[in-house]
Amino acid sequence: MIYRGQLEKNVYEILEKTLESMGYEIVRIKILGTQKSKTMQIMIERMDGIDIAIRDCEAVNHQAIPSLAAQAIDISDYNIEISSPGLDRPLTRPKDFTNFIDHPIRVRTFRQINGTSSFNGTIKSFNPIENTVNITIKNPVVRDNLSIESVNIELNDINEAKLIVDDAKVFNRHQKKKQKRK
Repeated sequence: MIYRGQLEKNVYEILEKTLESMGYEIVRIKILGTQKSKTMQIMIERMDGIDIAIRDCEAVNHQAIPSLAAQAIDISDYNIEISSPGLDRPLTRPKDFTNFIDHPIRVRTFRQINGTSSFNGTIKSFNPIENTVNITIKNPVVRDNLSIESVNIELNDINEAKLIVDDAKVFNRHQKKKQKRK
């Protein structure tokens, strides 16, 4: 999910179109920290697929704060953090699961599925009609003498999904990005 709480939803709704017009998409909005030190993390990616640079975060920051203030969203209690998804990026949208087929993933679910709520494996497919992701499990689960080697998980059941950093895939991705810039 891109956001969880009402404040995060409000921020998303205010910033979505503005950031899209700047060439960015919101990956996730998340409140972090404690009552005394709260951070609102706004994770973005470029629509052209180029990696996020510091200047991108600065541009979004300069646009986000006035946009939120203009809509009477009180963010004075928060440190605003604009960031890239990073290598171990969260998967929050249906297209993330499609874009990262054959990548290693770690998923935590809200409820137990086949006796567990934590899965490490590889994304094998995404079904947009059923809104489910199929994961081949790294260490198959044995239940009632049956080996469960893959699982279908509905997106609504996912508490958190993140890519697992795979050095070879990172290197290949970096090489492709270098080619794209030429």
